[in-house]
Amino acid sequence: FFIGSLLTFLFLVYVALLLMRIPERSSASTQLAIALIFTSIFNFSYVVTHGIYTLPTFYTRWLNFYSAMCAALHVAAFFHSFPRVRSAAAVRYTLIIGHASILLVTGYLAYAMANAPVYYLFNSHFWDSDTLPAQKAVSVLILLLFLHLVAIGIWRGLIEKGEQRIAVWLIVAGFLLATIPPGILQVLSRDNLVPRSSYMTAT
Repeated sequence: FFIGSLLTFLFLVYVALLLMRIPERSSASTQLAIALIFTSIFNFSYVVTHGIYTLPTFYTRWLNFYSAMCAALHVAAFFHSFPRVRSAAAVRYTLIIGHASILLVTGYLAYAMANAPVYYLFNSHFWDSDTLPAQKAVSVLILLLFLHLVAIGIWRGLIEKGEQRIAVWLIVAGFLLATIPPGILQVLSRDNLVPRSSYMTAT
């Protein structure tokens, strides 16, 4: 898990920097770069948890949840902006409301984790907080955010025409495969319906 997370982290940082260095980049490129930065943070937290076993803390697990939700939010903003921005106000309000909601949810999760014992997951090779009900609730929210970004992408594909429609739907298909299966496995793993290692492999 450590090597896979590290390689993914480095690749995402590289692509995000390429996007951020584009002269006069579009709003869509900016939103995608921000989403990749949050996704790289998500993977970096696994680099730490799988690389430093002597660190019995919940901080990296909390960072998993926070970065995943922020990444999903900015992918939705990307679809609002690609191939062109249809409503700057919609993008702005989506981000404001989304980040405010994420801060509230992750604040609640941080409080729950700070007041719960920490234990080691042998089948996943990292420390976790004994807050499965809270983690499951936030996992369901993450899955809903993934479904939201896919729905926004499908909607954007429907209102575009020609090659732009095809391009949007191909990107949507990629994000659907990259987010929905891991999102479902994450929820199921919180109830021990699938091994936690299966989620880690899919992620």
